[in-house]
Amino acid sequence: MRLKLILIGAGCVVAYLGWQELTLARHAKADPVEVSAADLESGKIPENCHVIVKDALALYPASVYHYKKKKYSSGETNDSTRTTDVLYPVISMNHPFSKAMASGTADDKEIESALSSVGIIVKTNRFSTIGSIPKKMDSPAKLQGLVLNHIEKLDSKDANLLRSSFPRLDAEKVVIIEESRTPKSLGSAIGMMAGGALLSLGVVVFSLRKAAA
Repeated sequence: MRLKLILIGAGCVVAYLGWQELTLARHAKADPVEVSAADLESGKIPENCHVIVKDALALYPASVYHYKKKKYSSGETNDSTRTTDVLYPVISMNHPFSKAMASGTADDKEIESALSSVGIIVKTNRFSTIGSIPKKMDSPAKLQGLVLNHIEKLDSKDANLLRSSFPRLDAEKVVIIEESRTPKSLGSAIGMMAGGALLSLGVVVFSLRKAAA
């Protein structure tokens, strides 16, 4: 019985992931489109959600991360703790913080106020450990990926962690980008949905027939 439930659950998960991929495939093209970080900050998401973001500044020190807790571990993390994914904020060169830093005349209070909110969060698996997350802000050489707003919103726990640095973060409006992700073909997405659905349905039908025998 347990195996049947696992198989039904696995089929549902695959079908759901296929639905996500199908949704993204409908809004993304194989070739990415260039978009400025300033446009994304203002909510201007292009029709093609496969993007290359220009003029972006990554605030790596304010990253939040997910990690897998090892069995029998104390739960404490260190630089060697392996991450499953990292979320780092990105701002444009037009962001109030960028302008405050560039002016050279802003005081600490003005700089802190300018950084009260961000409009772009990037999800990545580029940093495999906590220690590999950069300690300084930097402009990514090439920030390419898929805008995920058609299929997901910022997780409430992640949003609360990010609000410790950006108290006015709007989780409903922030643009979420998965770095290096590319769109699947419509055929692949539909195949995933159909395969997952058939797996779950097949197990249910088999169980009913066996019970009726």
